[in-house]
Amino acid sequence: MSQKKQSWIAEMAIIGFVSLALSIVYNIFSSEPLEIFPEEKETISDSALFNNAQSSYHEVFADSTDKQDNTSNKPETLVRKTEVSTDNSGNPEKNMDETPVVESQKNDDFPNITIEQLRKAIGDPRFLIIDARRPESYQEEHVAGAINIFPHMDDQNEYMQAILTLPRDKKFLIYCNGPLCDLGHEVATRMAEFDYQDIYIYPQGWEGWIENGGMEGN
Repeated sequence: MSQKKQSWIAEMAIIGFVSLALSIVYNIFSSEPLEIFPEEKETISDSALFNNAQSSYHEVFADSTDKQDNTSNKPETLVRKTEVSTDNSGNPEKNMDETPVVESQKNDDFPNITIEQLRKAIGDPRFLIIDARRPESYQEEHVAGAINIFPHMDDQNEYMQAILTLPRDKKFLIYCNGPLCDLGHEVATRMAEFDYQDIYIYPQGWEGWIENGGMEGN
């Protein structure tokens, strides 16, 4: 095993240990403990991921969500729009109009993808792969065609610019270091705040990519 690979494995082990230790300490003193070993989310199907139409998380899982709860998890919320005008006397007058408005997804509950789906998306113009790791890790090696958006840039204006200049006609596949890494979810959540759709997470991250043979597979 090369010295570079040994160094990378040691670095990942240290990051994982420190993350686990911090999570345990946080859970001891917090009233809202973290999920140290979070429940695995449902993986999106190939037919839903590779169709040509854009769709939100809620649309992808609409059928299963409705079966589980017909009232609490609906993507549409009745929002009362208010338009202010003036009457003949010059006093403000409110015109109320109730219109169904689809709310943007503003949480980290993004559907997962498999390594096979990530491999299949490489080179497909419908997809944009985002590496959320540190720039130095990205520069050493990354999934072919991926761009780098690190959420903790020194210049946060640069980070916001990177988000806001993303194309809106793509499906976004995001990964970071591994299952204990939250960088990908941070990027995904910020994108959702700006109404980007079709955001997916490869939860195994770079660790899973390497362990499973990368593009070639094992």
